[in-house]
Amino acid sequence: MSAVDNKRARTEEAVGEGAKKLQLYSLATPNGQKIGVALEEMEIPYDAHTIDIFKNTQFEDWYVKINPNSKIPSIVDPNGPGGEEVHMMESCAILVYLAEKTGKFLSKDPIKRLETLQWLFFQAAHVGPMSGQYGHFQKHVGKRFAQFLHG
Repeated sequence: MSAVDNKRARTEEAVGEGAKKLQLYSLATPNGQKIGVALEEMEIPYDAHTIDIFKNTQFEDWYVKINPNSKIPSIVDPNGPGGEEVHMMESCAILVYLAEKTGKFLSKDPIKRLETLQWLFFQAAHVGPMSGQYGHFQKHVGKRFAQFLHG
């Protein structure tokens, strides 16, 4: 599912009934991989489920209940605050949730915490979208755009 060696992940083929592990719904995209990497680094056991956006899996009713935005990644944590099940969407929100849950990678020092959040949101609002646009134009528009520019 992701580029990391998923030591703690089980794929959907291995998931049994009544799993009490965190469930990751994603795809091997930059935003999708962020969560898999974080789960591995935080040593959180999880089950990984591929959401095939090319088959529109993200629009299926069962997934929309998990993520009303119909995007990836999403998690379902059966062991959320107060023992309640938590559904999370948006990669940065998930990263903050996991960091707070584990006490890893997000300082309790207010200044260091703000600096970390600042860089996280910079990546999400600037670096990520620009990289996505670059990829789109390289893959889908590249030759046509070059022909347009150079005649």
